[in-house]
Amino acid sequence: MLGIAAVLSFMYFSRGQIAETAQSRVHSDSVSLHQALLDQQAAGTDLAKTAATTQRVTDATRTLRQHLDDAAYAQTVQRINRPIVLLNIGLVLAAMTLGFVYKKEDLTDRQGEHPSLRPLRARMQSLEREGLGHARAARISMSGAAAQAGRINHLLESHPLREWQGKQDRLQSVILQFRGENARVRGLDPANVIAFAQPSRILFPEVKEDEELRRPTELDQLLEELSQAEAEYTRVAAYAIPTGVQPSRSRGS
Repeated sequence: MLGIAAVLSFMYFSRGQIAETAQSRVHSDSVSLHQALLDQQAAGTDLAKTAATTQRVTDATRTLRQHLDDAAYAQTVQRINRPIVLLNIGLVLAAMTLGFVYKKEDLTDRQGEHPSLRPLRARMQSLEREGLGHARAARISMSGAAAQAGRINHLLESHPLREWQGKQDRLQSVILQFRGENARVRGLDPANVIAFAQPSRILFPEVKEDEELRRPTELDQLLEELSQAEAEYTRVAAYAIPTGVQPSRSRGS
């Protein structure tokens, strides 16, 4: 209380001296302006002195006007100095009253947190765990879809018909091995099997080695939807998963 009274008293007497200080500035500026006007008159027709004295008169006039405005404001403050002190005292008393009331309520409040907060907190934790589970499942699904998309693109660019003659020769050799194995299981000599006497050469039609597999028409649409799903997942993932965990992007071009 003593400190508050000292501060309010200091502010009261300081505001009371504002007008006196402002008036002293106005008086000093008036003397300076009067002296500048005398110097301007004494300069007469001397152009060099006239320019300097005119600038001094302009500066002194501008300073005097500013200090006159300050003096008027200081006089207004001095006239309402007592109401300002009463207002400050009222604000201090209001602050003390509010502090006392808040402290009293804090000391008498023994109820603890609201009963509905505990189930709400448990529900929130359950939803967070559920969100983490959904986010993990979505991340796994998108990673799997991206891997399958890469595998499809790899197969489309694999050119399976290249060097098809060599594959035909390997297939012919398999036929001979099958005949021999079949005869061995039956306990026969392959040379004595009439069916095996026929040539084992299979003629395949000519094909274009560089012909690519037909790209499915819906593949591009599916890849676009997968890209949109990944972008949407990245946007909402911050609300469900820890920062820094992002979906894997392993889809081939």
